[in-house]
Order: sequence, then C-alpha cells, then structure tokens
Amino acid sequence: MVKEYINHVPGQLITRNTDKIKIQGHVGKWYVIDETTHKGRLIFLLQHETYGDDAAHIAVDENGKGTGEFKKYVIGVENAGHGLGAGDVDGDGNMEIIVKDGIFHMKNGDPYSGLWEFSAEIKAAKPWSVPVVVYDVNKDGKNDIIAGYGHPDCTNMFQNIGFTIMALKNDANIEETTMIALNSGYDTDCTCGIAGAIWGITQGAKVLQRDYGITDTGYVAAFVKFNRSFG
Repeated sequence: MVKEYINHVPGQLITRNTDKIKIQGHVGKWYVIDETTHKGRLIFLLQHETYGDDAAHIAVDENGKGTGEFKKYVIGVENAGHGLGAGDVDGDGNMEIIVKDGIFHMKNGDPYSGLWEFSAEIKAAKPWSVPVVVYDVNKDGKNDIIAGYGHPDCTNMFQNIGFTIMALKNDANIEETTMIALNSGYDTDCTCGIAGAIWGITQGAKVLQRDYGITDTGYVAAFVKFNRSFG
C-alpha cells in the first residue's frame, strides 16, 4: 500500500468536506465519504470520484498520510449463523453486533480491546436475513431488532425480482423504497440490498449524505439506522 498521499492543495489538511484529492500512485481524484478517530488520530475514508465502489477505498489521516497496513481484529469465535446486524441494543451507548445465535458486546466501549463478550440470548430457530436492522419501531426509547427469514432456497429469486422492481417504481425516498422491498420479498437481504443499491447509484452518494445523513456511502449494509420517520 502506498504510504504517501498528496492532497489537492499542498499543505492543507483534509477535512470531512474535502474532495478532488490526488493520490500518489493512483489515477483520478478522490473525495471523503466518512471519518473516524483511532487512537487519537483522525482517519478519513476516501472514495474514487469516477469509479466509486468499483475502486478500493483508501484511508488516510488529515495530513494525507496512510498507515500502510491493515490489521485484523477478531471479535469472537462463536458460531454466528446466517444473519448479521449492528446497533445499540441494550442502550449502553455502545454498538453491539447481532447474529442469529446471540449478541456480541464490546468491552469497556473499546472495539479493539480483544474478544467481545458473547451472550446467547437470541437462539433464532431459523436463519435470519442480512442485514438485521436495529431500530426503535414502537418509539418507546428502546431499540428493537428487526430480522427477516433468510434461507438458501434460490427459488425465491424470481418473485423477489418483481418485488425489487415494484419498490423502485414507487418513486419513493430510500427509506420507503427499502421498506417496501423488505416487507414484500422473501429472504429479503437481496431485495433490500439491490433496491437500496440501485437507488443509491441513481441518486448519488452526495444525495445520501446531504438529505439522509448517511455518511458511509461505500457500504449498503451501513444503512442500519433510520433517521427519519415514514408512514
């Protein structure tokens, strides 16, 4: 991985709104789609302005420097099963990872501190969908876990194609479009994923960021928390 990066204005720090970033060893220009802090260091995720998800994302700090390495973190060794989601399930302010067979809880609010604590408090009888959504459905101040039935039966693909097209033809916003796909389809990780991906491609990442507050536009699965209400 190339360690040296060149910002579009030499010496200027990268911010959340920086675009037209030139990167040494890569063609074209890049723009910031997300940011995080790791060990006191501000890190920005960059996406290619022309090729989008077809090009690998690049992470740099505010000075345009990359770490030059990736590190693997293992959060657990338990059998997860089919189905995956993330969100604050227990209201402690930390993100939990939800799988079919239980919930992974990070220790002391630090996701990098080692293995997460696993609690087998779900034990779903059947495979779950991907993604599993964490959202306060009944507005009681507590997040709920929303999971559809997921399974490997490919015969559902035929009716799911129709449900996906139906959701897109509704000419709705991304929340309503994905909810139509979710509620109508079978094994709805594919219907939601395809409907959301097509909506995002046609509308563009900047619309997702500006109108919906979805900053991590590089990953459809990041859309696990809805910030707007819908009827």
